[in-house]
Amino acid sequence: MSTRVSVEWLSGQLYMHRLSARQHQFFTDAPLASNGGDQAATPHEIFLLGLGGCVAMTVEMYAKSRSMDLKAVRVTITEDSIDDPDTPGTKMPRLTEELELEGNLSSDELSKLQGVAKRCPVYKLFVGKKQVNCVVKHSPPPTPATASAKDESSKAETPEAGEASTAACSA
Repeated sequence: MSTRVSVEWLSGQLYMHRLSARQHQFFTDAPLASNGGDQAATPHEIFLLGLGGCVAMTVEMYAKSRSMDLKAVRVTITEDSIDDPDTPGTKMPRLTEELELEGNLSSDELSKLQGVAKRCPVYKLFVGKKQVNCVVKHSPPPTPATASAKDESSKAETPEAGEASTAACSA
């Protein structure tokens, strides 16, 4: 199974982007302190919200499949920094998931729900083995119809308008 989402800069609006997933659209922006308009969550916040949403949904699905009396789920993700035990003198992020579960649940059911939270697909994406590839596609602006001979000769060296050239990103 593959998942595809897209992000498009809203030209003329500094740091404002439209995020599209299937038929759904969301927006992302930067805070005022970063010269954004603070009209939407930051990409970083959306990333953490994705984790919280996935954990909540996974817990809910599991409880329903086991006929548990789960009435409500609230997940709060907190990110802070701690000392990196592998690299003294540096910091690393720490994420804490706080699950608030409401319902008539036994201690055994609570334990199972806590364990299933770590099985959500986004949690696995955070902590699991992964490969991230970056491909840059470039389309130069269209050339005016009255291009000079020099422009025509240089055109052969670059893609036609609308045609993409690609370059791979490396870390």
